[in-house]
Amino acid sequence: MQMPLVYEIDAGKRLVRSRALGVLIGGGLLEHDRALAADSAFDPAFAQLGDLRDVRWFVVDRETMQAAATAHAFSVAARRALVAGTAVTIELCQIVAAYRVVAPPNIRVFRTLEEAGRWLETSSTI
Repeated sequence: MQMPLVYEIDAGKRLVRSRALGVLIGGGLLEHDRALAADSAFDPAFAQLGDLRDVRWFVVDRETMQAAATAHAFSVAARRALVAGTAVTIELCQIVAAYRVVAPPNIRVFRTLEEAGRWLETSSTI
């Protein structure tokens, strides 16, 4: 069963918390970005804390990974921390980050929410 990405915007902390569960279909990444871009509370300069620890299966092709990395709603300067629970998830997140031609140091992959939160300079967790 596919579970879309869900998000919460914390404007006070200038942070978007995104979370995915179960099966993550590539199109869900693009839908997530479109929904964020259309949300009046969203600012492209906000940081993102993406929680992918509960994704059990990925159905995504290379073209979708490239599109998600390059056509995202966030500015190139926005810090984006991705939290991955498995080696496969970490590898996929690193591939997406590598597709970012501009400012790849702004996307980092972590194993825990705490590490990601420290890097984003926030104590928020999903």
